[in-house]
Amino acid sequence: MSKRSIEVSLLGKKYPLRTDLDEGRLQRIVHHAEQTLKRVSGNQVLAMERSATLALLQVVDELIEAQEALEQQQRRVDDRAQRLVALVDRVLEAS
Repeated sequence: MSKRSIEVSLLGKKYPLRTDLDEGRLQRIVHHAEQTLKRVSGNQVLAMERSATLALLQVVDELIEAQEALEQQQRRVDDRAQRLVALVDRVLEAS
């Protein structure tokens, strides 16, 4: 997919971007970024750099949390798969 120029609005400020993301995904990203910026700044007026830094930390925390949950789920799946293989082996040996 080729990159295209697009302008997004984040907290009322416009930012030009070049992206190959589809519009729906880009809108979800911008919406999530805007919600995160609003959440970290609360009702306070913070400098954009400070807000962006706090938002970045929040998003990275969410990413790490999601990665850890995925790793935990993968370990559970691997454990169950090993138990099933062992069970099948026992059944085959018994027959």
